[in-house]
Amino acid sequence: MNNKLIIFLAFLSLLCLALFSGCKKEKYADAVDNYTTVEETLTPSSININSASLDFIEFEWTPVTSSTFNAVKYDLYLDGKLIVKDITTNIYTFINLPEGTEHQIKVVAKSQSGRKMEISISGKTLASEGINTDTFYKEFQLFENTSLTGPSPLYKLKDEGHLIIRLLQHPNRYDFDTFKFVMFRMDRNGNILWYRLLSTYDYSVNLDGFSLAVDENVKQGVVMSGQVFWKVNIETGQNITIKELKNELDEDDVITSTRFTNSNSLLVGTFKGKLLEFDFLTFSLRWKQDNPTRKGSIKSILLDSKGYIYYIYSDESNTLLVHKATHNGVFLKEFKFDGSLSGDSDHFGFGTNFMVIDNEDNIYLFGKNYYSNSLRYFKITTEGQMILKTEQRSDFQVTSGFFDKEGNLILYGYTQGVGIDFTAWIHMFDKSMKLLKSISYPKLEMHFISGVTQNSDASFNLFLHYVTTYTYENRNFVYIRTRNDGTF
Repeated sequence: MNNKLIIFLAFLSLLCLALFSGCKKEKYADAVDNYTTVEETLTPSSININSASLDFIEFEWTPVTSSTFNAVKYDLYLDGKLIVKDITTNIYTFINLPEGTEHQIKVVAKSQSGRKMEISISGKTLASEGINTDTFYKEFQLFENTSLTGPSPLYKLKDEGHLIIRLLQHPNRYDFDTFKFVMFRMDRNGNILWYRLLSTYDYSVNLDGFSLAVDENVKQGVVMSGQVFWKVNIETGQNITIKELKNELDEDDVITSTRFTNSNSLLVGTFKGKLLEFDFLTFSLRWKQDNPTRKGSIKSILLDSKGYIYYIYSDESNTLLVHKATHNGVFLKEFKFDGSLSGDSDHFGFGTNFMVIDNEDNIYLFGKNYYSNSLRYFKITTEGQMILKTEQRSDFQVTSGFFDKEGNLILYGYTQGVGIDFTAWIHMFDKSMKLLKSISYPKLEMHFISGVTQNSDASFNLFLHYVTTYTYENRNFVYIRTRNDGTF
């Protein structure tokens, strides 16, 4: 190949390369960048009233987040007026409100970009009323379209008011948060001073069993259910602390009984027979008795004057069992009793519901034969020696009881006639189980007695709820203060 041809081919290659480069530059120069604009959204939120009193309303809302990760802050309005601006928490309390008044509460969530979302709710402070009579009858329904059900753990305060726990059921439209515990404080005139709702959602609770322990010296009350403790300030209904017992209890175990002690501790018995002691203030575990070789649930714990622990141990047999342990939970001995009466045709289902102890360290156990609903009681020493036991049948079904300031035993419960014919009763016994006095309330039709306490003037506080059937439904809660002779 001659030199001219070589030079020509080289020139032609350079020319094509230049033309291709020019075309590529022009193609890329003319291309347009495409950007996708994503509109910022804020997550939905819901708002609830947690607690209210005569002068405050506490409310809480689910946190709002930005789809573009912008910071979110909140402005809070009361009755259309801006009260607080740019907070980052999702719980707040409006204070110094007039009693018995309804208020409109609005939360405005604001993204850093300026996007906003509003949620609102109405809330009402509680109202009080004076009582000029020595007795009264009141019915309560804390919220519209709700019901107060279940047991009624209660505690009588030094000012003769009460702390009460009930299970509050919302209609099904509340979906996942249908059931809540409601804790409320009453004064001696039946005025509700404050209430607090305790959500059971996403907690391991037992809706059929819950209890209350109170230490007035530190102004704290603890609600216990399932595997959860809730601590509340009993003066205000605020300052809540929650502890779950996931590390202390098996997954399928639940609390079945509790007892507050003078050593600032909580004794807890469980469905699987464990006995535990927790520090009342910190909820730290002090000790645990596992009972690995004995199967059964623990009910009705008490202590004697020497600090020994006694508890009803319910197993699968019909034998009535009481266990005794040291103050630090070391098992000592078991007491066994036969709950049958002479002439019983069926010994099925003996059980004891609760026990009390007198100032001489004698223990009294109460329950029934579940087959015939007949009363059973035992009086024993702290070494398990029998002093007295049931000798004849009784239709009285005991709910619970206590010793009054005179040392007499007050038992309350009911008798059941045909169908839903219930009559509430209070019986007074001396320490030899001699019946001293009986008070019945036959005019309280359709009522089931769930709690009784006694005042310094010997009058009683009765707490009742209606018996509900498929043909009759009334979920109201009833409070009666009697005269000192038990009447009203």
